[in-house]
Amino acid sequence: MHDVERFVRGFLSDEYRLRVACYKEPDNLKFEQMRSEHNAKFYAEDLETFIRRPEKPDPSWYEDGAKYLSALQERILFQIKKLSDEKSNVIYSVYLSSEHKGDQSYFELYFLKETSQGLRITSIYVTDNEGGFEYLDGEEVGEPLKLIKTVKYQPPSDPADLEEYEST
Repeated sequence: MHDVERFVRGFLSDEYRLRVACYKEPDNLKFEQMRSEHNAKFYAEDLETFIRRPEKPDPSWYEDGAKYLSALQERILFQIKKLSDEKSNVIYSVYLSSEHKGDQSYFELYFLKETSQGLRITSIYVTDNEGGFEYLDGEEVGEPLKLIKTVKYQPPSDPADLEEYEST
């Protein structure tokens, strides 16, 4: 699990850096290179980051970006679960907050697994209105999944999220 945690911490740090560059890097080629490197390092071939910007941002993009950046945080890692699917393949689920400063609730659930390129994000789920998650992008994760191990880092503040967090 240490390698998985290192991967996730690296992802969160790099994602934060990319969000800042999205609004501060004036050279679009440099930004796109950073984005491409981020995708190659962390995502499976069929996925990419949702962090984007116009090809030629106008001055208002950077002005609006200053407001966005003032309310930005590196996302919180709540927990990682090591799971196995019906074929005994190991999958990791990673519970994350949003990037909005002060958010301490579940926002996204990423699934990771070993690929030919190494450990990569293969699926993304987002919170629904009922205290669960719904599929957003990547490979859909089948059920049932067998829990092997849970590593907890920080409890979420939302009562429904906290109940799930404390259940394993």
